[in-house]
Order: sequence, then structure tokens, then C-alpha cells
Amino acid sequence: MKRLVVAGLAPAIVLLALLSACGKKSNPTAPVVTPTGPTVYVSGYHQIAGRNVPCYWKNGVRVDLRGDVLHPAVANGMAVSNGAAYCGGWYNDGSKRIPCFWRDTVRTDLPALGTNPTVYGIAVAGGAVYCAGYVDSGAIRLPTRWDGALRRRLQVDSAANAMVTAVTTYNGVPYCAGYSSVSYAEPCYWVDTVRHILSRSTVNNAYAYAVAVSNGVVYCGGNYRPSGGQIAPCYWQDTVLCSLPTNGTNDGEVYGICVSGGTVYAGGYVSDGVTGTACYWEGTTRHDLPCSTGTDNSVMAVCAYSGTVYFTGYTSVGSEYIPCYWVSGVRHDLVIDSTSTYGIASGIVVQ
Repeated sequence: MKRLVVAGLAPAIVLLALLSACGKKSNPTAPVVTPTGPTVYVSGYHQIAGRNVPCYWKNGVRVDLRGDVLHPAVANGMAVSNGAAYCGGWYNDGSKRIPCFWRDTVRTDLPALGTNPTVYGIAVAGGAVYCAGYVDSGAIRLPTRWDGALRRRLQVDSAANAMVTAVTTYNGVPYCAGYSSVSYAEPCYWVDTVRHILSRSTVNNAYAYAVAVSNGVVYCGGNYRPSGGQIAPCYWQDTVLCSLPTNGTNDGEVYGICVSGGTVYAGGYVSDGVTGTACYWEGTTRHDLPCSTGTDNSVMAVCAYSGTVYFTGYTSVGSEYIPCYWVSGVRHDLVIDSTSTYGIASGIVVQ
């Protein structure tokens, strides 16, 4: 699966922002499928001449977003409010990353520290825009939530590397998921700025990458290591761990989560040791999703609309990566630029 190793943290960290340019890729050959019912918004990015270009798709129509034009940029999260599309992410100005969000195509830069700050998630409620990620002090990463342009450091142990990976709101209160690391990675969630540590079966690394709140109950999705090497998918209900089935002792992870009709839906991937298959868990029952012929496929975000659950992520053909979403067991590939060679979908909202 696509991984980014963050200095100072464990190598199992999986983040949505991918910096490296891959080899030549081709556009998907499948036609864009435009839904006849609700509007599907998907955030992500694609590559042009080896440079990541942030974008979102509205019913399959791509809207490119602007960084500084010359350097990479990424859209990591999706929100929609009053018909406006919001994407959270970052761009590089040639010397450092600038955390930011876009409202439709208008970019707002966010105050930061260090050279590597990042926005991973975004939520909008009551006219307020919440972005979640981290800034760096030069020595450690600091978990950060931006309320509009106001930067807030979230509670964490003083010596810990930490980051926020997702944000949502419930009754006007922001909820964030993430993790901190001193000697090992410890998953947690924050209600406003107060941290709640999530349980693990061992003292091995564990990570929370997604958050949802339903009827006042907090759900986080991620992974943990039940015994040494295996990376196991899981979700937490409040702070209680629920392990999810994989292919034997092979890896799996959860990157997106939502609750619909009282059922928890977690999306991610499972591996058979060679191929990663995009999948979701309905409660604890796993359902594999249709993928292309490549070995790297994953769900990256989940949402529900009128009882129907939507998943977004990517599928691969050899070394080619195709952004897509799935609904009712059908995969819809998203079109990237005719000169683009690579794409990833990172967030989804359906209205």
C-alpha cells in the first residue's frame, strides 16, 4: 500500500499525502459515470509532469486547485457546506510546505511552524472551517487543529511526536483522530482539545486515521499490531478496540469510517501477502471491492447518504494508479488530465 515514513515515528505510519513521483502512468479507460441522484464530491490529486496537482471531482467532473503552480500540492480531505466544496491539504512553495484549504477554487493559507506542516482532514459546521494535521517545531511534530485561521495545538505528552489525521464535528464540537509517539505510537482522539487514549491489545504501535461520531459515540478507524509484525485493521468504539478480520496473518488497515443505520462501516484494504485489495467491513464482516489488476488498491475514505454507503480511494493497473469511488459494489473510475499519469482519491462527501 502507499506509505509515507515520517522521521521520528514508526515505519508503519500510513498517511494520505504522497510526495514521490511514480513512473509513467496512463489515464483510466473507463468512462466517467455521473450519478443521476445525489451529488458525489471526491477530493484527491493527480500528477502532471511528475508534479502532484490537487483537485476535486463533482459528479465525475474534475476541478483542479491551485498551489504555486511550480511545486507539488495535495488535497487530502473533503467537506461540503451550502453548495461550496472545501478541500484541506498543502502545497509546496519551493522551500517548505504551506498548510491550506480551498473553498471551491479559492485557497486560504494557514499559519504554521517548521518546513513540513500538513493538513490531513477538513470539516465545516455552522460556518466554521476546521482543518486537522500537524506543524513541526524542528524537533517534534505537534498535533494541530485550525479553527478558520486560528491555529490550536492539541493536548499531547510534551516529548511526543504527534499528528491529527482526521476531523469531524458533532453538535458543533470538533472531534479529531490521530496518534502520538514517544517509544511507540499510541492512538487517540480529541474532543475539542481534550485527548482520549485508545486501547490496544499490546504495547506495540497503533494508529487512528479516521473518526466519526454517531449518537454521541465516537468511532475511530486505524490499525494495531496484535503480535509483532502483522498490521491488523481495527476500529474503536469510544476507547474499546474491535479487531477486524484479514487474510490470515497478512496485513490490513482502516483509513475511513462512518456509521449508517446503527452499523459501523470501515474502509481500507487487506493483503494476501502480495496484493492489497480494497475492502470494507460492515460491522465485522469483510466485503472485498472490485479492483483492477494491479497489486495496490485501497479505500481511503467512507461516507453514507440516505442509507447508501460510498467508498473512495484508488485502484492500480501494474504501476498505474487510478482514483475511483465505489457504490453498491460498482467501481467508478475518475478521469485525470490527458497528460496526467497518476491519481489518488482521498475524501468523499455525498449530498
